[in-house]
Amino acid sequence: EAAAEAAAAQELAVQSAAEAADEAIAATEAKQALLRRAAAKQLAVGAVATQAAAVALEEARLEAAEAAVAMEAAEAAAEAARTEATNATVATDAARAESAEARAESAEAWAAAEEAVEEAELARAEAGQAQAAQLAAGAVTAGA
Repeated sequence: EAAAEAAAAQELAVQSAAEAADEAIAATEAKQALLRRAAAKQLAVGAVATQAAAVALEEARLEAAEAAVAMEAAEAAAEAARTEATNATVATDAARAESAEARAESAEAWAAAEEAVEEAELARAEAGQAQAAQLAAGAVTAGA
């Protein structure tokens, strides 16, 4: 009878151990499932973060490209403005030269006009002297 009790106790112990093992296995499997879900969630979050970083990087690249294009356009506009300023300076210099040339020609014309006036006055004086000489000669002839 003691052997039967020992066998029953042993079987009960084995059964309890088996149940405890089953519970431990179930708990372990539940923990593993939780860990797998957490890992999957972290992977998903990491993938989203990676995608967001890639999008932000692409946006930054696009903005840098746009800035480079804008800078090139600004440099081209500045170069065009420099060219226009140079052209304006050249045109201004040419206009000044033409104005100086016109002033010189005007001064020459003025000098020529003054010279013509002097020559006309001299010719008038000579004509007056010739007329006076003719009158004098006529008076001498009339008196003789």
